[in-house]
Amino acid sequence: KETTMFIPLTCRLMLCLPLLAGFCLAQGSGASGQEKAAQEKGAEAIAAKGPGVQVSLSFAGGTMAQFVAAVRKAEPKVNIVVSDSVAAVAVPALEVSDAELGQLLESVCEASSSVGDTGMLLRCGGQKLRSADRATVYSITGRWNNRASLDPVETIVLSLNRLTSDDPLNDIKGIEIDTILSAIEASSHFDEEGPKMRYHKDSGLLFLHGSVRQLKRARDVLVTLEEDQDVRVRLAEQLKRQLRAAGRSGASAGDKQGR
Repeated sequence: KETTMFIPLTCRLMLCLPLLAGFCLAQGSGASGQEKAAQEKGAEAIAAKGPGVQVSLSFAGGTMAQFVAAVRKAEPKVNIVVSDSVAAVAVPALEVSDAELGQLLESVCEASSSVGDTGMLLRCGGQKLRSADRATVYSITGRWNNRASLDPVETIVLSLNRLTSDDPLNDIKGIEIDTILSAIEASSHFDEEGPKMRYHKDSGLLFLHGSVRQLKRARDVLVTLEEDQDVRVRLAEQLKRQLRAAGRSGASAGDKQGR
């Protein structure tokens, strides 16, 4: 019985060993295949990324369209798409040597966004094409700053003669020019930067340069001051009428007593 029990067990082991070896070999080849695929994928990603395009140029300043033309002249093979909305945006003068194109465009967009009063915020980016040479297409676009678009800067001319002139008939003096200018400045106290003002004494004109909201508040100040002046004039005229009426009633009472 012991002999009959021992032989089947040995047979089982001998039958299992080839199967086990085949399983291990298959597992090893599968792991090796996955590792190889991962390595190839990583190598492909690195190759796809590749070194950036190096650009060397000297730009004297101009528009974004002129800057892109200078870049294309220095590196004819680069692909740059420029939106019509940013073609006329001013670009400051610059000189670079062996600068990576993507970083150069980002720096130019950042610098050009703050040039002038355009209120334009520029955006630069690059996208690789699904082609054999994996070329990169760079884009330069822009959008208007919400604050700048809703509150553009303007210059207006206002007359202060009505406020500064005296009213001798009602014995009312005009408002001092310093008081008027101080009130306009106070209207923009909570702004980061107030409007620019210049008063021309000979003509009585005030030149204001600021945002639309600031100019509206300045007009509101002048309208309020004029309303106050009108109230003073009405009160003075009312007082005069009362005095005249009191004088007439007194004279009439005197005539009655004389009779």
